[in-house]
Amino acid sequence: MYLYRTLIRNVMNRFLPAITILFLNLHWIQAQNYYTGMDVNNAEYRVSNSGVLFNDPVQRKGVYYVPKALNTSLIYAAAFWFGATDVNGQLKLAGMRYGESGSDFKPGPYSTSDYGNAYGSAIWRVTSADIDAHIQSWGTSGYVIPSSILNWPGNGDTDLGVAEKLAPFQDLNQNNIYEPELGDYPLIKGCEAIYMILNDYTTHTETQGELIRIEVHYMFYQYLADNALNNTTFMDVTVYNRSNILWEDFKIGLFADNDLGNSADDYAGCDTTKNVFYTYNADNFDEANSGIPGFDENPPAVGFLSLNQKASSYISYQSSFPESLPTTATGMWNGLNGLWSDGSPILDNHGNPTHFMYHESPLDSNSYSEVAMANPPYDVKSLTTFDATLLPGGKHEISFAILYNRSSNALQNVADLLLVADSVQQWYDTGIEGCTVELLGVEEVQSSATFTASPNPATENVTIRFEYPVKGDLIISSINGNAVLKLPIDSKEMTIATNELSEGVYFIDVEAAQSTYNKTKLVIVHK
Repeated sequence: MYLYRTLIRNVMNRFLPAITILFLNLHWIQAQNYYTGMDVNNAEYRVSNSGVLFNDPVQRKGVYYVPKALNTSLIYAAAFWFGATDVNGQLKLAGMRYGESGSDFKPGPYSTSDYGNAYGSAIWRVTSADIDAHIQSWGTSGYVIPSSILNWPGNGDTDLGVAEKLAPFQDLNQNNIYEPELGDYPLIKGCEAIYMILNDYTTHTETQGELIRIEVHYMFYQYLADNALNNTTFMDVTVYNRSNILWEDFKIGLFADNDLGNSADDYAGCDTTKNVFYTYNADNFDEANSGIPGFDENPPAVGFLSLNQKASSYISYQSSFPESLPTTATGMWNGLNGLWSDGSPILDNHGNPTHFMYHESPLDSNSYSEVAMANPPYDVKSLTTFDATLLPGGKHEISFAILYNRSSNALQNVADLLLVADSVQQWYDTGIEGCTVELLGVEEVQSSATFTASPNPATENVTIRFEYPVKGDLIISSINGNAVLKLPIDSKEMTIATNELSEGVYFIDVEAAQSTYNKTKLVIVHK
C-alpha cells in the first residue's frame, strides 16, 4: 500500500501542473481570439488577444492600412517572442507567428488559479474624450461613469492570485486602489488606447516552449495630426516577470511579416543608428497578387521604430532551412540571439558574421543592402530582438512606432521614411500630450534637422529632400569649409547640378530662420 501511495503521489507531482494548465485552458478558450481595431487617424488596424497582431486569419489577410481608405495592407501579421534560459541552461520560451497551432498565451493577468473568464477578452478600450469628461464631471450629480472607465483594470483581484496593480491609472488619493467613482481615471496616451493583457501560463501549443511565467501588457494608441503622426500607430509593450527567477538573458523579439500589398516582391533593411527596421518594394510597381491588391506605382515603405531601446539583432528570414522562419522553440531562441534557425551565424555581403542584416542604405549602389546585392524579391518575414534583464517581480518596457512613407519612388521612400523616424523620435523624446498634435513645421519639426541627398555619390546632379517644405538657403561647402555654392530654397525638394563642381568631398548645409540643420556629406565623382 505504501508503494502504491508513493507511486500515485509521484505521478500526480509530475503531471498535476500540466493537468491544471489544461483545466484552466478550458475556461479561457471562449475568450480567445477576440478582435478589436482602431482607426483614429489615417491608419487602421486590428489586434487579437491570441497575441497575433494586424491579421485576419479567417480571410487570411493583413489588416494594417495606411491610408485606411485604400484597404491595401502594409503588414500581414506581427507578434512578439519572449525567451530566456535558467541557471541550468534550460530554455523557456513563448511566442506567436500566425497562430496555426493555437497560442502560447491566454487572455488576462497571470495566475496559477482558475479565475475562469473573470477578465473576459482582456482587451479594454478608452478614449481621451471620455477621460476628459470624467475628470470634469465625476463629482457632478447625474453623471454616469462610462463603462470603459468603470471597467478599467487598474487593480487585479488578489484573491484570484492576480497582481494587485495592473493597468496604469491616476490615483487621486494615493491609496493604490482604482476608484473611478472618486475621480480616478485611466492613464493612456493618444486620442484612444487599446489595452491588452496576456500571460503565458498555458500550454504553449504554438512553439512547444516551456513556461516563463510572464504577463505582457500592450497599449496601442494613435494621435490626430496634420503631419506624419497622422499615419503612425504607437505600441507600448511591457513584460512583467511573475516568477521568482532572475532572467539575466531575457530576449524580446518583434516578429513582423510585412507585406506591401503584393507579398512576393519586397525587400528588407534596417538603420541601426535610427533604430528603424523597414520593408520596401523591390521595384517601383507593386502589382496585385493572389487576389490581394497592390499599391501600383511608387509603392510605400513601412517600418518599426524602436523609441527607447537599441536592438541587439535584426534578421530577415528566407525560404529555405536554416534561413527560413523557425517553427520550434530552439530555432526561435537561435533567432533571438541573431542566428539562423540551426544556430549558424548570419554572414554579410563580405562573408563576415553580422547580427544586423542589410543595415546600409539601399540608395547606395555599393552598400550591404538587398538592392546592391541584387537579391531576388521575396516575402519579407523579419525578427528584431531586444535584450533585457528581468528581476523577480520586475518589468521591462519597449515603445514602438509603426511608420509609413509614400512621398516618391520605392527607394526614395526608404530615405524619407528615415526622415519620418527622426521627426517621430523627436516628438517622443519631447513628450506628446493630448490627442491632437499641430503641424511640426517651424519650431517643432525642423528641430529634427535632417534631410536626404541622393544620389550620393553624385555625378551630374543631386536632389535634396526634406519631410516638409523649408524656406532658407542651401549651402554646399568644400571639405575646408569654404562655401562653393549658395542657393535659396522654398520647397520640400531641390535638384542641384554638380557637373560643374570638382570631384571631391563636400558638405551640404541649410540655413533657415527657425532651424539648425545637421550637415550632410556629399561625394562628387565625374565619370
